[in-house]
Amino acid sequence: MLTAGNTNESRVFGSVIEDAPSGVGKVIADKAYDSYTLRDDLTEQGIEPVIPPRSSNTRPVIFDPGLYKARHAVENAFADLKRFRGIAMRSHKLAVTFLELASLAAWYVSTTPGHRKTSPHVKPDSTGTPTVGDKPRQGRFWQRE
Repeated sequence: MLTAGNTNESRVFGSVIEDAPSGVGKVIADKAYDSYTLRDDLTEQGIEPVIPPRSSNTRPVIFDPGLYKARHAVENAFADLKRFRGIAMRSHKLAVTFLELASLAAWYVSTTPGHRKTSPHVKPDSTGTPTVGDKPRQGRFWQRE
């Protein structure tokens, strides 16, 4: 589901959960989804909410912080997609064009081995210094401390 760029996704969260396949046991979400109605709705459906409380929350909330740490995998996937300028800036006017570009970028990221590493042209030498061809890289970003 694609929402407007200036809309909070928590507004459409209920319809996303309704369309979820049966057997979903847990939902891991960030603090933006911290609301008692959302938690109650999830619990009624037999889904455990793993949502940390906001700092302004006055009632205690129990959640599994160890399980919440697994959310970083999803955040990394979005970070990988946002490497593509058209996705990061939502520069496409039509939703169908944006979704097609996002699908293509997701395919590229998932099929490219080592996509989270540095450029394939920059390789460390035997001492660990990044090199391009036979020359060591110069500049403050390449120096070891």
